[in-house]
Amino acid sequence: MRTTTRTKRLAGVLATVAATTALSLASPVAFAAGTPSASSGANAAQPSQAQWQQLDKVATAHSALGVYGLTDTVLMLPAGTPAAEKARVAAEIPAGMKVAVRISKFTKAEKDQLVKSVSSGKWNKTGEQLGLAAAYDGQKDKVQVAVEGPRSAADALQKRYAGKVEAGPGRMTPEWGRYADSSPFWGGGSIKAVGGGTCTAGYAVWDNAENKPKMVTAGHCAPLWVQYKSADDKDFGYVERRDKKLDAELITSKQYNGTIWTGGTAQSDSRLKVVNWSGWTFLGRQLCVSGQTTFNHCGHPVSQNGVAINYQAFGENNTINSDAAYMMDRGGTDPCHCNGNFTAPGDSGAPVYELGWADYTPNNQAAVIMGHHHGKIWFGGYDRMVNVKPGQVLSNWNLSMMYGSEH
Repeated sequence: MRTTTRTKRLAGVLATVAATTALSLASPVAFAAGTPSASSGANAAQPSQAQWQQLDKVATAHSALGVYGLTDTVLMLPAGTPAAEKARVAAEIPAGMKVAVRISKFTKAEKDQLVKSVSSGKWNKTGEQLGLAAAYDGQKDKVQVAVEGPRSAADALQKRYAGKVEAGPGRMTPEWGRYADSSPFWGGGSIKAVGGGTCTAGYAVWDNAENKPKMVTAGHCAPLWVQYKSADDKDFGYVERRDKKLDAELITSKQYNGTIWTGGTAQSDSRLKVVNWSGWTFLGRQLCVSGQTTFNHCGHPVSQNGVAINYQAFGENNTINSDAAYMMDRGGTDPCHCNGNFTAPGDSGAPVYELGWADYTPNNQAAVIMGHHHGKIWFGGYDRMVNVKPGQVLSNWNLSMMYGSEH
């Protein structure tokens, strides 16, 4: 079972640290230099460049660790600095500047070694490929670190350097979501076949014969034995079975859980746990789909059952049998109900579901799996979405639907 402390993607840019790290950074980050205090007036006069220059000279003359923060500014002296030295520094602060003079718990050598140790990544024992950036923050008297990788890595970092390090989130990358998934993986996540294209993980199942979890996605996404990676390049598993009559395939070798990503944006970490499944696709039943390309959208009415679909995949002719396939329309608010959202390439395999309730409690929303997404088709004068019911997938392969936090 996952908690809110699991996977988060973080990114950063190294600031005020010698560029010695061997790990590349995916995107920039700027750590806040400090939050203005309640007494800081919005119209308070800002220090001049000459004042900042003089302050830097004072810090250098007294071998300070540095000056930190454009607001609530701190001049940090190294550990072991005598109180008399601290008083002399305070007396030399340029007139008109409000600067706190403090003594760190680190010497300069200790601070530099800590930054070097953190940036090396040698503390990471999970084998994850991480991007790291580290900078000493004198306002907090800690080394602040940005981690491009799972939240577990940031937690391990803070545990390893307890009280000395603060792992901060980057910006411009999802903190936690379908593009930053990790084991146990969820449905709705972005997956890419090694040497192939991108699809969406469908729903987690339990293999009753092998007594372990697996993941269903569309059968046209990858051939047998091909490996899948997550969007952030984690090993997602490999294809062990394909069914050409259901456009389904089974991914194995990793841990999977009965939860699906349902965010409506790339940055969203919204999710629903699975509480049931159904193959009852009665006309007009309102369904949702959650793909890696168009994200989560709902209000799609079932428009046709008993549809036989013929398609080409990996040089072979494939046919989804009519008992398994059904169509749903865009839905929407116009008279023809055709201005709603629609799926796109990359959404293949995505979980199709109906909103339900966990433990039958109103307002505690959950997902009832209605199948996985095959693709679009022009039928009866409109674009429609084709999905595959879960019933035959489960029975043909002796699987059980996995529910949230199950097994």
